Amino acid sequence: MEDDLERIIKIIKKEGGRATQKEIRKQIPLSEAKISLMIAELEHKGIIEKIKKGRGNIIILKKK
Repeated sequence: MEDDLERIIKIIKKEGGRATQKEIRKQIPLSEAKISLMIAELEHKGIIEKIKKGRGNIIILKKK
């Protein structure tokens, strides 16, 4: 699980600090629900911020 969270963080960094949830899903072969749970966990930890945009979400890496 931790490895997958790291992968999400790496993808967001690679995308310049912000990525859509859809972009993240394209790069990690996991279910939509699993990705959503991991994003929720990262958000809970204060690592990312999730912004609703239309029918998708934009995930923004918070600066440490």
